[in-house]
Amino acid sequence: MPAIVRNFTDPLEKELYWDASFTIAFHEQQHDKHDACVNFATRLFLAGVVSYVSDWTLNEFAFYLIRRHLEQEAKVHGLYWQEFFRRHPDAIQPALRRVRVALSQLTAFTVWLPSLGTNFCDLILEPQLRQLLQHQSVKNSLRAVAPTAWQTFAASTFDDALWLMERFNLLPTDAFHIAIAQSFGIKAIVSLDPDFIRVDGIIVYAP
Repeated sequence: MPAIVRNFTDPLEKELYWDASFTIAFHEQQHDKHDACVNFATRLFLAGVVSYVSDWTLNEFAFYLIRRHLEQEAKVHGLYWQEFFRRHPDAIQPALRRVRVALSQLTAFTVWLPSLGTNFCDLILEPQLRQLLQHQSVKNSLRAVAPTAWQTFAASTFDDALWLMERFNLLPTDAFHIAIAQSFGIKAIVSLDPDFIRVDGIIVYAP
């Protein structure tokens, strides 16, 4: 059974994960789905829906902005963007400044999913632990346990993503978006990528 597919006017879930395709369309004014994505993001915000992005979303988004800038610069010199970047590595700097601004704007609409699993993050947020963190010995202990928690979370997410790739014929990036969202209990994803529709057990919002 494929995913449940909803359009941008259908009933909303309380939490929603943004993939990179939606994030790019939301940001780029020349994108043919820009207006629809901005209107939907505004609807989510006004309705109190919590929108999430992950490292994978931000990485793809940043790479898109950087590559687009380098392609434009490389075209002037008659070069492929990777060759242009190899010859002029400092050409990335204007793109990086744009990335910083774009990510800052994105935080007005979204919440970044931390790298650690939800159980560990819930522990960090406990009021009693906040008081304990005033003590250096507790801080040192958390520094020791955090890598272990991260390794457990990362291994589990990788296994889940690999299963999704095998089960639904997904590319790795798509599978990781879904695996990360599911690891935080988020079932709804907004995406312009039709490949997500093949995945059972999720809700996909698309224009």
